[in-house]
Amino acid sequence: MTPKLSDLPIGQSAIVSSLVSAFVGDALSLGVHWVYNVADIQAAFPSGVYDYHDAGLVPYHVGKHAGDLTHYGDTLLHALRYAHEHDNKFDL
Repeated sequence: MTPKLSDLPIGQSAIVSSLVSAFVGDALSLGVHWVYNVADIQAAFPSGVYDYHDAGLVPYHVGKHAGDLTHYGDTLLHALRYAHEHDNKFDL
């Protein structure tokens, strides 16, 4: 059974919260990722980015859809999977 976040020790809950926040923020950014012209972002999302969007403003995320991770999120996910598969040991 998966424990509730509130049942975890404070250090573990902070780690889990940080990772979940990183994944959510990364997925939210997909629609505007690699768009550096603020006017383009404002034109596409005049009220701001408050939902998941396909990566349609630039051609760099072919095949990615609303809610998917950018390559940053993919990399974090792979690193976490690696650590899990290797007894949480990650040596740089």
